[in-house]
Amino acid sequence: MKTVKQFLMISAAFFLFSCEESDTIDPITGAQELTGEVTADLVLTDIIDGPGADYYVTGKWYLNANVTVMPGVNIRMEEESSIWVAADGSLHAEGIEENPINIYGNQNTSGYWNELTFDDSSSNSNSLRFVNISDGGGGFQSGMVTLKGLSRVQISHTTLQNSEKYGLYLSTEDPALPGFVSNTIKNCKEFPIGLRATQVHYLDDSSTLTENGDNSYVEVDAGNVKENVTWKNLSVPYLIVSNYCIIESDVIVEPGVRFEMGAESKISVLAEGSLKMIGNTDQRITVTGKVSSPGFYNGIYFENSNNPLNEFQFVDVSYAGPGYGANVWLSGSTRIIIGNSSFNHSANFGIYASRDATLDNLGNNSFAGNAADDIFVQE
Repeated sequence: MKTVKQFLMISAAFFLFSCEESDTIDPITGAQELTGEVTADLVLTDIIDGPGADYYVTGKWYLNANVTVMPGVNIRMEEESSIWVAADGSLHAEGIEENPINIYGNQNTSGYWNELTFDDSSSNSNSLRFVNISDGGGGFQSGMVTLKGLSRVQISHTTLQNSEKYGLYLSTEDPALPGFVSNTIKNCKEFPIGLRATQVHYLDDSSTLTENGDNSYVEVDAGNVKENVTWKNLSVPYLIVSNYCIIESDVIVEPGVRFEMGAESKISVLAEGSLKMIGNTDQRITVTGKVSSPGFYNGIYFENSNNPLNEFQFVDVSYAGPGYGANVWLSGSTRIIIGNSSFNHSANFGIYASRDATLDNLGNNSFAGNAADDIFVQE
């Protein structure tokens, strides 16, 4: 075991050669302070034996260079502190399964520290792998881990927990989240993940997002999906909150997916796009209102999508159709195959089809509780 004197000597020597932002060392633990701006590449190593902190962050630790965090490093976040990765900086934090990296609050309290923010940092070096992050989300950003602007970060085998806000929030353009796999996000006051419709395809079915109480959803905001993607069956439903979830490419929805729709939200499939939702008898696909009230959301709209890939099989759609609407609206020259599906509790029609639309009805469809016709075809 190292003595406290050895801790101080080793820490001071390491700090001298790796960072010039602070020369403060905790006199009790030997942990080294991280604060201010990093302007030269920096490597953080596991400098103290045992479970205590190797480093502690005060104020804003601003990364304007490449920072690498080695396996086993423990970083303690002080009250209202934050880590900010700038456009010219990167954060490469990769632990290993038996020796992860830990970033945590000095108190085990949600929102105790602010956030880890990637701000226009598009470096391929950005990575969080086998990292445990907890007790943040107290700042002005939306998530404990927030991606802004053109940022991109690979996140895998990482746990985000005990956030005062979202665990992970993306307000970025694509590509933002390559290599997202086998993560756990839990005990967040807001949703575990908030992102745009353009980013849904990054999420994987091996991640666990369940322990977030009434907010156990992936929140999906506005976005124009312009690349061919698959939306996977996650451990929680998707919550669509925007009226501008727009599909302009080929989108496949896996069996078992559940969409809950926020007030006045809508999924729109445009002429350039298609929507293929094929469930099965054991894993039906569900599209329903967050509140089980007819007309709660606007529905699924196909607008001149004359695409042979449009197909619903073992899909249940309910509680849409406000105004002169429908659970599913087929406009213009849209064509779609529908079978083994249900369309229920619309405030108006179960399905509305324009005169030029083609509905290939394969049968075994059911309708219940629709205020108007189950299927209305314009003359």
